[in-house]
Amino acid sequence: LILLVNDERAIQDSLSRIAYSDLQVKRIEFGLDVPKGCKFYSAHYKIDVFKYFSTRPDNEYSVLLDSDIVSISPFKDDFYSIVEKGIPMIYTLSRYGGAKKYVDVNKIVDDIDWMLWAGGEFIGGGKEFFGQIYDDILKFKDRYWSNINNDLFHVGDEMLTSIALRHLSNKFSPVDVGSLGVIYRYWSRFDESDYTSYNTSLVHFPGDKAFFAKVNPNQNSIKEIMKGYCGYRLGCRCKGIVKKMLDKDWRSKL
Repeated sequence: LILLVNDERAIQDSLSRIAYSDLQVKRIEFGLDVPKGCKFYSAHYKIDVFKYFSTRPDNEYSVLLDSDIVSISPFKDDFYSIVEKGIPMIYTLSRYGGAKKYVDVNKIVDDIDWMLWAGGEFIGGGKEFFGQIYDDILKFKDRYWSNINNDLFHVGDEMLTSIALRHLSNKFSPVDVGSLGVIYRYWSRFDESDYTSYNTSLVHFPGDKAFFAKVNPNQNSIKEIMKGYCGYRLGCRCKGIVKKMLDKDWRSKL
């Protein structure tokens, strides 16, 4: 596991403060011309990670993971078989965006009639795969920048990546790892099921960064961390219920 950063010293200092050394940190160049102040500004720099992956050795398989992903259980054999064969992997969100997805995508490119929506938390492949995604994105990124404030249904790296994957669909046929139990995006505020019910190796917690940012892996096992997480979510839900009750009571007095 390697953490890719733009300021290695700052990250190393943070790791030193908690005496955690079981993580490689590597500085890479983040040079994409992302408009200052745009929504999800930092997320767009994942495109520079694609560029970095395209420079890796021919026999290397790279996987980009978001930093708010937790490894719950070992990968299944299917995952390693896909890696050994060098087949690209993506995590698709089949219902994301609906009809508006195509309206907005065609503000950026003119040739999209159907597409898979690729979640930005997980994407894997070899150097050629990432190199061609990066090169394709460079062709339409300026049009995306010019529309970024035009009420797009989605702003972020997923828009760029998903369009590029559609353009390259005649060259690459990525495997959807969501269907293989590799990863699941768990929105704790909206998902009525417990995260364990999805039986995946990795779980992405985009709504719970505040909790996981405070976890010290030196002091807690994964079992202890997730036990603490369940308590944290229960507390959040109780606060939400109380707030709704108070709001309802306040409105009734108007």
